[in-house]
Amino acid sequence: MDSGGAVVIHFDHGGDRHISTLVMKGRYEEITYSRLVDRICKKMNIDVVATKLQLSYFPLVVDNNKRPSYILDDEDVLGYLMEVDKKNRRSVLHVELSEIVSENQSNEQFSMNEEIHNGGRANDGMVGVEELAIVPQKQSDGYEHEKSNEEVDEMDDREEMAAVTPAEEPVVNIEWDDGIDMSLHQEFATKDEVRDLVDKGVHSNCFEVDILKSNPNLYVLKCRGVGCRWYLRAAKLKKSIFFTIRMYRKMHTCSRGEGSITKRGKRGTPSMVASVVHADYPGQFKTPDPKTLISLVKNKLGVKVSYSTALRGKHQAVSDLRGNPEESFARLPSYLYMLEKMNPDTITRLVVDETNQFKYMFFALGACIEGFKAMRKVIIMDGTHLKGVYKGVLLIATAQDPDHHHYPLAFAVVDGEKNASWEWFLTTLKTLIPDDPQLVFCTDRNQSIIKKVHEVYPLAIHGYCNYHLSM
Repeated sequence: MDSGGAVVIHFDHGGDRHISTLVMKGRYEEITYSRLVDRICKKMNIDVVATKLQLSYFPLVVDNNKRPSYILDDEDVLGYLMEVDKKNRRSVLHVELSEIVSENQSNEQFSMNEEIHNGGRANDGMVGVEELAIVPQKQSDGYEHEKSNEEVDEMDDREEMAAVTPAEEPVVNIEWDDGIDMSLHQEFATKDEVRDLVDKGVHSNCFEVDILKSNPNLYVLKCRGVGCRWYLRAAKLKKSIFFTIRMYRKMHTCSRGEGSITKRGKRGTPSMVASVVHADYPGQFKTPDPKTLISLVKNKLGVKVSYSTALRGKHQAVSDLRGNPEESFARLPSYLYMLEKMNPDTITRLVVDETNQFKYMFFALGACIEGFKAMRKVIIMDGTHLKGVYKGVLLIATAQDPDHHHYPLAFAVVDGEKNASWEWFLTTLKTLIPDDPQLVFCTDRNQSIIKKVHEVYPLAIHGYCNYHLSM
């Protein structure tokens, strides 16, 4: 890098003497040929698809007959960036523009540029004339200065002949499908879903993409392969959070080999790990440990992931099946409403704090309340800690049916086994099961339960579980 983590490139174009400046962030190895061409086109405000750029520069070597060195691929770009003098200065890049008329003409021009490029490298420094095909003829008049002039003319002729040497048959890349299960006008809930689907195709089908634009409303990608026509444009729908595919060219015109080279060193994401888990363990909550997932992703996609990435991907796969906690809490009012609607006489309660955040939730099914009338008047209560992201405690009240099976009565989710939470739970339960001298509560010896049972149900009898007494 030149300074400050950026590379400064000066270039001119056509007959214009004006020199423009590019500042590209990143290391030399990260600046590819396609990225450099895109930045130049953006700087000059021209269409990268409809215009062909020919990049060249004069190498910083001692040579009286300097020839331009042409930039045709990533290796040439790296060579140009690394060639600086003692003062860290490099040659000005020369840009020539030409419109793309047809594919055949474009391939012929590429072959000629490659021939000139290779010839310029081979003859740097004018090493030996035995490489040339034509040998100057001797003159019969014997004048030395005329011989010298003829030799110069012959050398010029030989240079021109080298430029028009017939090129080899151009290599034409066969179009191939990107393998992504995506179609025009397809809709996605978020931009991340589009990105994850493309990432999966990128890694499994050996190609790379460049992000042309990414913001909350737009996502534009193109293939990094030189001259490839693969293109994707996704935009948010008006008055909606959904993204839709507006433009999609799924056929590649580049070589697969280029993608497989750039794939090396690429690191995976949790979404990629989750997609592999869904493919190999569909609908399962129990999945392999992160170390096994690291090997699985490596074998499937050839991508290396860290332990933490594999662990996050494992958790994301479970969240994709269960839903994330935030969405679950947001749907509680709808869930409780449907619970009451589909189960007659069901009682539900939902309490939020002053910031409209979840605090307490209670429900008791109408059928369970009705059935308790035929049970022995014994209620067993306890609480168990939840292990989700937001923790909390699940409070349970059960009875015992005539077959000695557990009979559920009521459930509640609270912030902890505290005086306030037990008082709220018992007060809500009392609206369903009133206080009665024949009623018995059986619990552990939690001090909050002991205190609040006597306050809310003063007529009821409160006993302790034998198991807890023996501990």
